[in-house]
Amino acid sequence: MYQPENRCLASLIAGGPAPLIATALLASTGSGYSVAIYILVCTIVSIAATIFLPDYTNQDISEEEVYGGPEASRVPIEAPAGS
Repeated sequence: MYQPENRCLASLIAGGPAPLIATALLASTGSGYSVAIYILVCTIVSIAATIFLPDYTNQDISEEEVYGGPEASRVPIEAPAGS
């Protein structure tokens, strides 16, 4: 799985400038078809990316390690006595 930081970065890069790109396309071409083609290209890229994702249908993912490390490594270490 992707780390949450990577998903936020991908969302920022792909989704953030979309209104600016659509506005620039409309202003430069004067046609809504250029915006429609931009949306179509984004849709094709999204579908192509999701094809390679693993299928978790009817699987329990509640115990899946999303963040990489074993469960024991996330247990906080207690401070030494007397500090």
